[in-house]
Amino acid sequence: MEEKILTTGIGSVPFLDCKATCSKILETFPLMPFWPQMVRLGPKERMLNQFLEGLNFLRMDENGDLKIVKKIERESALAEFYEHVISGDLAHFAISEESAVGLYELVRFLVAKGDNISSAFVKGQVVGPFTLAISATDEEGIAAVNDPDIFEAILVAIEKKAVWQIDFLSRTLRKVVLFLDEPSLSGYGSAFSTINADKLVGSITQLISNIEQNRDVLIGIHCCGNTDWGLLLRTGIDIISLDSYGFSENFFLYPKEIKHFIEKGGMIAWGLVPTSDAINKIDLNLLKNAIRSYIDYWEGLGFEAKYFWEKSIFTPSCGMGSLNDKEASMVFEFMSGLQNLISL
Repeated sequence: MEEKILTTGIGSVPFLDCKATCSKILETFPLMPFWPQMVRLGPKERMLNQFLEGLNFLRMDENGDLKIVKKIERESALAEFYEHVISGDLAHFAISEESAVGLYELVRFLVAKGDNISSAFVKGQVVGPFTLAISATDEEGIAAVNDPDIFEAILVAIEKKAVWQIDFLSRTLRKVVLFLDEPSLSGYGSAFSTINADKLVGSITQLISNIEQNRDVLIGIHCCGNTDWGLLLRTGIDIISLDSYGFSENFFLYPKEIKHFIEKGGMIAWGLVPTSDAINKIDLNLLKNAIRSYIDYWEGLGFEAKYFWEKSIFTPSCGMGSLNDKEASMVFEFMSGLQNLISL
């Protein structure tokens, strides 16, 4: 097969040179480059901080903990927030270059490049509503996910942040792919003990629907741990993104849901290349064997093997921000090497 497989990244990188990083991303992921979260440039680049602008009902305290504003401030903060929502002030929810230099740099690269490749994509990411809502607590330590008013505001805020980002990425003239990053969905049933399945599925389904009603975009959910994959597959997402290096066997426990998801047009983003110290222990032969196991499973669902490549994206298992520069460069090298495995 002569065509290239789709590959992309999850978000964070450990590098400090944004221009060099974006150049490396375009070289490694030409059909679906992602904008890098430059987490070592400062706290504003971290996943939670990066998406707080315009959310005046949440703030980071002096210890770096995410807090809901005090009750005395809540009513006025929410009123001001919804004024911007109702007026359609999308600029209020912009992600600034100060918080996401990689987003702006990648768009500049792609606009200047000007090669509108047929069937090319550009990928962005935004913190997922549950991860944000679990991380934010009030004065009594109650998480926002258990506060109906604040949780609803978070859902609205993520929607507006997503729409603004889609518009910004659309300047590249590529099809936009946007991942909701939901690491807190790992271990559903423990961290989520107070949240029922209907709330989880209903909230994400509605969020995705609201975004896709207004914008041409493919939306994925990324979870880098184990979770109830059956629930996520029911949310109306276009792409399910998992750490398949560590959790493919857990994912495979949902054959009916996976088959239905694929039949409806869904895609799977296989997080094949590890972003832990395991990167020092793998080789392309190991990755080849893993892909073969995915294809075997795929055929067991009743799909043709050649269809597997059309419905798959390959990614690192998670962001690379916790790795050192050498290890992150190894991830890039393995991702490039995957192109040689398409003839499996």
